[in-house]
Amino acid sequence: MPWIYNKVIDTFKRVEQTSKVIYYEIAFKKEWVFFKNNYIPVSSNSFEIPEDSNIKWRCELNPPKFIEPGSDKKEKHLSYLGFNVIVPGKDNIDLTNWISDIKYIGSKEPTVGEIFALWCCENCTSQFHLFDLAYVECITDLGDTIKKALNE
Repeated sequence: MPWIYNKVIDTFKRVEQTSKVIYYEIAFKKEWVFFKNNYIPVSSNSFEIPEDSNIKWRCELNPPKFIEPGSDKKEKHLSYLGFNVIVPGKDNIDLTNWISDIKYIGSKEPTVGEIFALWCCENCTSQFHLFDLAYVECITDLGDTIKKALNE
């Protein structure tokens, strides 16, 4: 009898935890905030975000979008057709398919570091320690190949 009771309680707790996770995933908007002079985003779910004067971008996921606070510009696509992050000694990270969905609303495009940082947030991979080592090879909408450091 105690064994059955323990199994029922364990099952109930697992169902309760799963239900909470599903509820939070559906009910709360996921937003990442880039502050001015910083390339590491902060989750608005985890911290109280101050007024917009200190914020460079508010970002949404699925689909990814960079929004400059107070901007009245039209939504635009990034000007990159290819986006490949190269880290010496590691496999390249090809974000070409992912960046085709990114849009931004603002006076200028997000930097390559901000684009990569948002990808890290969406995919739950901590790659921020690579910003000083890695660089990006981008193909622009004009067909030019550009190499840029992530921390530019």
